[in-house]
Amino acid sequence: MRSWILGVAHNLALNELRRQRRRPAIVSSQPETAGETGMPDDPIARMPDPRLQPDDIVWLREQRTRLTEALGQLPDVQRAVIGLYANGYSQSEIASRLDEPLGTVKTRMRRGLLRLRDIVHDLEPDRE
Repeated sequence: MRSWILGVAHNLALNELRRQRRRPAIVSSQPETAGETGMPDDPIARMPDPRLQPDDIVWLREQRTRLTEALGQLPDVQRAVIGLYANGYSQSEIASRLDEPLGTVKTRMRRGLLRLRDIVHDLEPDRE
């Protein structure tokens, strides 16, 4: 169930990033930058979807907090690759941007995502 939810959240996040790339904000022509965690600005905090119920917004914020904590435990190189990917860059674009071989970027991403999965799993409250 958790894998399905994470998959849905991942796909929704990518769709939102792609939508933002098609219609850039009028305020800034610069691409959205990642914060310390490597994650893009919180769209939930900026403008919540009117279709979301308040408890859904709270749940999403809690999930984001857990993910931010987990990202903070990753090595900087893995966090950077995952952060750029979360901001809509492809692995090839990340390799070019970081001036690293594509294979290195793919390895860092895979190791980082596997480690992130383990950390998030460890952060889950125990269920009885």
